[in-house]
This record gives sequence, structure tokens and C-alpha cells, in this order.
Amino acid sequence: MNKLKVCLIGGPESGKSSFVKYVKENFNKDNISKKSTNTVIESGWDCKYYPTIGVSLAEIKYEDVTIGLWDTAGLEKYKGVGDGYYIKSNAAIAFYTKNTFKKTTKLVKDFKRVCPGAPIIYVWNKIDLQCEKDTFAMKSKRIPDMISISVKNNINCDEPMMILKQKLIKEKLN
Repeated sequence: MNKLKVCLIGGPESGKSSFVKYVKENFNKDNISKKSTNTVIESGWDCKYYPTIGVSLAEIKYEDVTIGLWDTAGLEKYKGVGDGYYIKSNAAIAFYTKNTFKKTTKLVKDFKRVCPGAPIIYVWNKIDLQCEKDTFAMKSKRIPDMISISVKNNINCDEPMMILKQKLIKEKLN
């Protein structure tokens, strides 16, 4: 079985761990397709912040490919070996918010240094908040392919995985 490593990078509270929770709850492990088009995860939403310490790993299966989602720590004190988590990554999903733009930009630069040429999917999370919409409108001009999502309110959350599927899995299977 082929394995792909995808790092989720971004500053603290940018939504990486929540995105992993969303993917685990809403994607079929056999084919990376949404279980339901109307899934809303608000009912069991936990608003307390639990920082990732080091890295957390979740695996998703698609045909004969396993995608390892490496949820890396956003807080500097939990960063651990930092660049070491990026080694041999096939791609990254970078999570931006108004409060994490600088930090995520630095982490993307680090990822590119360690994994030159690996595709990066750029995501602006928390788009359900007006201040995030306004900041996204200004900052997304710097990154033309950025996707706006809200993990909490299930807005465009399947988009990063669909792009990942297009960029990585189809290449591996062909």
C-alpha cells in the first residue's frame, strides 16, 4: 500500500486539529468522498482550545493509498523538533487566520525549505467571522489559490481534501 504524508501547518488556534476532527467524522475511509453533503458538526462542538503537543497523526484511506495527516503543533513551546516533522512530506495544508498570518507564513517558508517542490494547499479558516472575512479579502491577494473555509460551520471544508486528492492521489495511482 502506498503512503502519503501531508503536514497540517499553521499558528496556534488556526483550526488544524479541528480540521482533522472534521475529516475523521465526515470522510469515508475507503474513498475520500464525503459521507453526507449536509453534515454540520456544530452540535458536538467543543469551544475550548486544546493545543497539539508536538504532532498528532490521523490516517485516511483511498483505494490503495493511505494519507497520513500530520497535525503539527502551532504553539512554539510545543513545536519540538520543528522541521523534523516535515521531512519526507508529500504535501502540506497551511491554515491561516487573522491572528496567525505571520506565524503561518513563517511555517510555510520552513516547509518549502525542507520539502522543496511539495505542493501546499492554502486555507483561510474561520471565514464565518466578519473580521476574518475582511482580513481574508486583503491578505488572499498575496496567495491567489487560497481557499476560504470554516471548520466550525462546515463551510467549504471538503475543498482542501478534494484538491489534495487531485494533486497527490491521482498522480500516485497513475
